Amino acid sequence: MRSNTPDFSAGALPLAVIERVSDRFRLLGDPTRLRLVNALHVDGELSVGELVERVGMSYGAVSKQLAMLRSSGLLGEPAGAATAIERMRKSAVSLFI
Repeated sequence: MRSNTPDFSAGALPLAVIERVSDRFRLLGDPTRLRLVNALHVDGELSVGELVERVGMSYGAVSKQLAMLRSSGLLGEPAGAATAIERMRKSAVSLFI
Protein backbone atom coordinates (compact mmCIF):
# COMPACT_ATOMS: atom_id res chain seq x y z
CA MET A 1 0.00 0.00 0.00
CA ARG A 2 1.42 3.36 -1.00
CA SER A 3 1.51 6.20 1.50
CA ASN A 4 0.45 9.78 0.72
CA THR A 5 3.45 10.98 2.69
CA PRO A 6 6.23 12.35 0.48
CA ASP A 7 9.63 10.62 0.59
CA PHE A 8 12.08 13.07 2.19
CA SER A 9 15.03 10.68 2.26
CA ALA A 10 16.74 12.63 -0.55
CA GLY A 11 16.93 15.69 1.72
CA ALA A 12 15.48 18.73 -0.02
CA LEU A 13 11.74 19.29 -0.10
CA PRO A 14 10.14 19.81 -3.50
CA LEU A 15 8.94 23.39 -4.06
CA ALA A 16 5.32 22.23 -4.32
CA VAL A 17 5.54 20.65 -0.86
CA ILE A 18 7.11 23.78 0.61
CA GLU A 19 4.34 25.94 -0.83
CA ARG A 20 1.60 23.59 0.41
CA VAL A 21 3.05 23.47 3.93
CA SER A 22 3.49 27.25 3.94
CA ASP A 23 -0.17 27.70 2.95
CA ARG A 24 -1.26 25.39 5.79
CA PHE A 25 0.82 27.29 8.36
CA ARG A 26 -0.60 30.59 7.10
CA LEU A 27 -4.11 29.20 7.36
CA LEU A 28 -3.56 27.94 10.90
CA GLY A 29 -1.63 31.07 11.91
CA ASP A 30 -4.96 32.71 12.68
CA PRO A 31 -5.91 31.98 16.33
CA THR A 32 -9.64 31.73 15.54
CA ARG A 33 -9.16 29.14 12.81
CA LEU A 34 -6.76 27.21 15.03
CA ARG A 35 -9.33 27.20 17.85
CA LEU A 36 -12.00 25.92 15.43
CA VAL A 37 -9.69 23.16 14.17
CA ASN A 38 -8.83 22.21 17.74
CA ALA A 39 -12.50 22.02 18.78
CA LEU A 40 -13.33 19.82 15.79
CA HIS A 41 -10.29 17.63 16.39
CA VAL A 42 -11.21 17.11 20.05
CA ASP A 43 -14.98 16.74 19.70
CA GLY A 44 -15.37 15.39 16.19
CA GLU A 45 -18.48 16.79 14.56
CA LEU A 46 -19.95 20.04 15.84
CA SER A 47 -22.68 22.31 14.54
CA VAL A 48 -21.83 25.86 13.60
CA GLY A 49 -23.87 26.99 16.61
CA GLU A 50 -21.78 24.82 18.93
CA LEU A 51 -18.60 26.24 17.40
CA VAL A 52 -19.94 29.79 17.88
CA GLU A 53 -20.36 29.03 21.59
CA ARG A 54 -16.89 27.47 21.86
CA VAL A 55 -14.99 30.37 20.31
CA GLY A 56 -17.26 33.21 21.46
CA MET A 57 -17.64 34.84 18.04
CA SER A 58 -20.61 35.74 15.88
CA TYR A 59 -22.21 33.18 13.61
CA GLY A 60 -21.11 35.12 10.52
CA ALA A 61 -17.49 35.36 11.66
CA VAL A 62 -17.32 31.63 12.43
CA SER A 63 -18.97 30.76 9.10
CA LYS A 64 -16.39 32.84 7.23
CA GLN A 65 -13.51 31.06 8.99
CA LEU A 66 -15.10 27.65 8.37
CA ALA A 67 -15.43 28.47 4.67
CA MET A 68 -11.69 29.16 4.51
CA LEU A 69 -10.92 25.89 6.29
CA ARG A 70 -13.30 24.01 3.98
CA SER A 71 -11.78 25.51 0.83
CA SER A 72 -8.31 24.46 2.00
CA GLY A 73 -9.46 20.86 2.37
CA LEU A 74 -9.12 20.69 6.17
CA LEU A 75 -12.86 20.29 6.67
CA GLY A 76 -15.24 17.99 4.90
CA GLU A 77 -18.39 19.42 3.36
CA PRO A 78 -21.38 19.65 5.72
CA ALA A 79 -23.79 16.74 5.38
CA GLY A 80 -26.57 19.04 4.11
CA ALA A 81 -28.75 18.82 7.19
CA ALA A 82 -30.79 21.79 8.38
CA THR A 83 -28.00 22.43 10.89
CA ALA A 84 -24.61 22.27 9.24
CA ILE A 85 -22.33 19.83 11.01
CA GLU A 86 -18.65 20.50 10.56
CA ARG A 87 -16.05 17.77 10.72
CA MET A 88 -12.37 17.53 10.09
CA ARG A 89 -11.14 15.34 7.28
CA LYS A 90 -9.20 12.49 8.88
CA SER A 91 -6.43 12.82 6.33
CA ALA A 92 -6.04 16.52 7.21
CA VAL A 93 -5.25 15.74 10.84
CA SER A 94 -2.31 13.55 9.84
CA LEU A 95 -0.66 16.52 8.12
CA PHE A 96 -0.04 18.14 11.50
CA ILE A 97 0.83 15.18 13.72
